[in-house]
Amino acid sequence: ILKFDPEVNLDTLSIGSNDTSPSQNAPSSLSQLTSPSPPPSLNIPASIPSPSVKHVSVATEVDFTDFKDPSETVTTETDNEETVVEAPPLPQPTFGELLKDLYKELDAYSQYSKGDGDCTEYLEVKDIYTRVLQCEITRSVLDKQQQFKNAKMNLEVATSTIKGLSSCKGLDDAVEKRDEAIEKVVTAINEYLHELDNFNLGDVRKCVSELQDGLRTTSSPSTSATTFTTPEEAMKAIIDSQQQSRDGKHSKNTQCIAGIETISRQLAGIADCIRNFAEERERCEGEDVEGTIAKTVEHLREYCSHVACTRDTIQPHIVTLHYLVKEKCRKLLTDLETYQNEKTAKEDLRRNLTMVMDQKPDLTVVREIQADLKKKKRELRVAIATAELEDMSDSEDDTVARDLHDLMKNVHKLYQDEEDALEKLRESAQSTHPELLIQYPQLGHRHSNLVKNTWDINDFVLPHTKAFIWQGTKNVREGFVGDRKPVYFVEHLLSDGQECLVDQAIKSIVDDLPGCFAIIVDKKNLKAYGITEDLMM
Repeated sequence: ILKFDPEVNLDTLSIGSNDTSPSQNAPSSLSQLTSPSPPPSLNIPASIPSPSVKHVSVATEVDFTDFKDPSETVTTETDNEETVVEAPPLPQPTFGELLKDLYKELDAYSQYSKGDGDCTEYLEVKDIYTRVLQCEITRSVLDKQQQFKNAKMNLEVATSTIKGLSSCKGLDDAVEKRDEAIEKVVTAINEYLHELDNFNLGDVRKCVSELQDGLRTTSSPSTSATTFTTPEEAMKAIIDSQQQSRDGKHSKNTQCIAGIETISRQLAGIADCIRNFAEERERCEGEDVEGTIAKTVEHLREYCSHVACTRDTIQPHIVTLHYLVKEKCRKLLTDLETYQNEKTAKEDLRRNLTMVMDQKPDLTVVREIQADLKKKKRELRVAIATAELEDMSDSEDDTVARDLHDLMKNVHKLYQDEEDALEKLRESAQSTHPELLIQYPQLGHRHSNLVKNTWDINDFVLPHTKAFIWQGTKNVREGFVGDRKPVYFVEHLLSDGQECLVDQAIKSIVDDLPGCFAIIVDKKNLKAYGITEDLMM
C-alpha cells in the first residue's frame, strides 16, 4: 500500500508555505516519497496561487497564527459591553507528524487485518470437537444395546413367572417361554458385541486421548463458564459475536482501504507536482492531503479497536470452549471404559446362558430312582399290611420281620440315592433353573438337608412296635435308618395355621431335640417326627 521510510526527517515537512522558490534541500528530503528529483533546469515561477491543498515545501513550519479554533473563546468587558474574542487555535500536527501516525496505524492495521485471526483458535478447537464427536458411540451400537436391554427384561419376566408358580400346573409353558427368552438374549448379545468390535473401542480411546492432549490445559472454566454448559453453547456465543462484529468490521475496513488509496493517489499527485510543478499545479488544487490522512488514521484506529474489542469478547468464550471440550473428552473416555467393561460382562453372560441351554439338568436319574422308590414302597406297604393281618407263629414272625427289615433297608437306600441325585441339582435350581424348585421344593428350603418331605415313618418302624412316652408328653417310637440302629422318632403335634408346617416342625424340634439329624413332616396328620440316635431319658 503506502511505504514509509523512517529515515526521512518528516518533522521538516510542512504544507502551506508562502515560499514558492525552489529549495536546494527539496530533492533530498523528499527522495523517499517521490520519483527522482526534477532536472536542475526546471523553471519554477516566482509565485503561484496558493491552492486549497497546500503544497509541500522543505525546511519551513506551518504558520498557525491565521488559524482559529471556534470552540475556544475569550470574553472581555469594555465600557460595560461584552466583547467576545476568539482564543488562538491549538497547534495542528505537522505533515511529518501526520505521516508518522499514519505509518504507526498502518502497521497495526496490517497485523489486525491478517486473515481472521480472532477466530483461528476457535476453528482449531471446533475441529477437535468435531473429531471428538466422531468418536462417540455410534447409533448402531446404542440401538443394539437397547435391544439387549429389552431382551434381558423379557428374560427376567419369564424367570419371575416360573418362580411365582406354586405348583407344576403351567410349568412347562413357562419354561418354554423362558428358554425362548434366553435365545433372544444370546442373539442380542452377539449383535451388540459385533457392533462394538466394528467400533473398535481401543483405537477410539487412543484417538480421544490424543485429541484431549491438543487442548489448552485449564483447571477451571472462565467466568463465562457459568453461562455455558456445553461446547455447543460456547461455540454459538463465539459465532454470534463474530456475526455481530462482521458488518461493522467490513464497513470500517472499507473506509480504511478507501483512505489509503486516496492518500496514495494524493501523494502521487504531489510527487508529480514537484517533478513538473508548472504543468501539474492545477491538478493538485483541491486536494486536502492532511485531512485525508487524519481521517484515514482515525478509520484505521477504529478498525483496530473494533477487531481488538471483538477478540476481547471472544477470548473468554475460547477459554471456556477449551474447558468444555476437554471435559467432553474426559466423559467420553469414561464412557468408552464403561463400554469395555460391559463388553466383558456381556461375554460372560452369553457364556453362562449358552451353558444353561446346552447343559439342562438331567432328570432321568432322579425320575428312575423315584419310580424304583415308588415300586419298593408299594411292596413294603403290602408286606406290612400282610404282617399286621395274619396270625403267625414266633418263627414265622421272625422271618416276616427280617423280610420287612430288608425291604425297609432297600427303601432307605433309594431315599439316599434320591437325595444324592437331587443334591446335584441344587445349584442349578437356585441359580439358572428355578423350575426345579417347583418340582422338588426341598431344594429351595434352607433346612433341605434336615427336612425329609418324601419320608414316611412307617418306612422306618416295624409293625407292632409300641410307642413310649418321653418327657411326659411326647410319644416316641423306636426304629432304624439304614445301618443306624436304634434311632428314635419323637412325635410333635403341628397346628393348621398360617405358618408353614415345615417351619413349625423345625422350630419345635431343632432346639428341643439335641442330635436330631432328620425331620419327617406328616402334613396329612399334622405331625412331625424328629429323628435322633441319642435320646436322653
